[in-house]
Amino acid sequence: MDAKKIIIGFLFLLTSSLFANDYVLVTDLDDTLKVTNGKHTGSMIGNALFRRKVFAGMPTLFDEIKAAGVERSYLLSASPSLLMWSVKRLLRKHRLWFNGIYLSRTRDLFRKREYKLSRLERIIGRTKGKLILFGDNQSIDHEIYTEIKKRHPDRIAKIYIHRVQPTPIPKTVFEYITPLEVALDLKGILTEEQVYNVAKAMENNRKFRRLVPKFAVCPTEPWIGKAYSDLAYVTALENRVNTACKNRQD
Repeated sequence: MDAKKIIIGFLFLLTSSLFANDYVLVTDLDDTLKVTNGKHTGSMIGNALFRRKVFAGMPTLFDEIKAAGVERSYLLSASPSLLMWSVKRLLRKHRLWFNGIYLSRTRDLFRKREYKLSRLERIIGRTKGKLILFGDNQSIDHEIYTEIKKRHPDRIAKIYIHRVQPTPIPKTVFEYITPLEVALDLKGILTEEQVYNVAKAMENNRKFRRLVPKFAVCPTEPWIGKAYSDLAYVTALENRVNTACKNRQD
């Protein structure tokens, strides 16, 4: 009986290990995880130095993706390395942990594309799993991620771009307004319960600006899709966002 338990335990660990190597999580920081307002210089500097606000549901989304099984996770930002102390305080506050944190050195501050591509190449070289990439459309994250996918088509599983500005986003990437759309798209990797946990984390956050801040594009009608209209928490979130957006316009 003891031998049988040992064999079962070994097989479980082996299966978990194999699954854990399926994915690598890589995320941008400003306006992807952290509420920054990168298009407004004054707000960006103040938020970068002193504020530690994140978009509602994003820490839970990352936690659930990691719980589902990832090989490694990385934070990749073009923010200067001088802000490492501030970034680490933000992560501690929200109980977020990454295997690696990449911030720009002084020489990389004006070459964001080359900097991020080189770091992504390094991550791909050090890992085996397929990358799940998170960014936003305040700058050129979608261009960088599309380029790395062209170079390594078999290594990129998903590209998620947070729609902050009304500028067009290519159909080749998945654009989202809230983390719930991402969680729903990751069904199969995430369980029903894990998707609901993301929705619950957003519902529990009473501050609307953590969902869609004033500087971000605001939907005025349901946007998640009819495929999920039978899920009460999807309808509730859409109603909350649409009502708040209407009040903002009024």
